Amino acid sequence: MELQNQIEITSQTVRNITGLTREEVAELMFENAYLWLAHIGADDPAASQFARTAEFWGFWKAAWHEVDREFLRHHHKWQYARTHAAEWYRWFHNPSGAHTNSPRMEHQHHVLIKQLAVKR
Repeated sequence: MELQNQIEITSQTVRNITGLTREEVAELMFENAYLWLAHIGADDPAASQFARTAEFWGFWKAAWHEVDREFLRHHHKWQYARTHAAEWYRWFHNPSGAHTNSPRMEHQHHVLIKQLAVKR
């Protein structure tokens, strides 16, 4: 299955479980991107410049999808009540949390930095 289709199916499942709208998830994704950049030490001008690249948003969308999948694995195991599912979803996407700072995400971030450096 094409990645974009997987992302859409995963995203729809998350929205069904959490009760969040597409707009609420997009807003959370956008806000957390900047919070994550601050967490990893990117200062405001660097974060702003970095966040203007299509490469960063491709990276962030793929990383978000991975955390969504992790959330769904946990949900299927623990069956969060709908009243708490959105809270847990936000916790999973905490910019300073373990799920958004995994070794895999750190590696993908370094690959992205190298790609952008070569592009300059």
